[in-house]
Amino acid sequence: MTEAKAPGADPRTSPGQTGPMRTVDQVRAYALTLPGAHLTYPFDATTGVVKVATRMFVLATDAGTTLSLKCDPYWARALRHDYPSITPGYHLNKQHWITVDLATGFLGDGPSALVDDLVADLVDQSYTLVVAGLTRRVRAGLGAGPGVVPPSREP
Repeated sequence: MTEAKAPGADPRTSPGQTGPMRTVDQVRAYALTLPGAHLTYPFDATTGVVKVATRMFVLATDAGTTLSLKCDPYWARALRHDYPSITPGYHLNKQHWITVDLATGFLGDGPSALVDDLVADLVDQSYTLVVAGLTRRVRAGLGAGPGVVPPSREP
């Protein structure tokens, strides 16, 4: 059974899920809901970094439309192939980081257009990869075990 959407509703947004993830501010707000996440500006006054403990998992400029996220190398390769708006991490390790251009990614309709849930999944995976690299003591302080998974979104 599929859910009916309101007339004019964007088919790329799933009701009851993460909500819109079309801007850097929306993605950053979602990332800050994850356990232990906090916002810092270590580089300059406009480049916000969302960290868990001392490690970054989301990097984005306040006025920009792109964000960089840590990503599994195999998934990153597949994402770059399928989505033109996902490129290797800008000024970061190209194997382990991706840059997502939200402005161009949500423009079209078709199989290569971004969807809100994909962006949320990318943030979740970035968080999970970073937390998995923290010490057991730090993970325990977050309430995260060795196989940490961000809190699931309601279906």
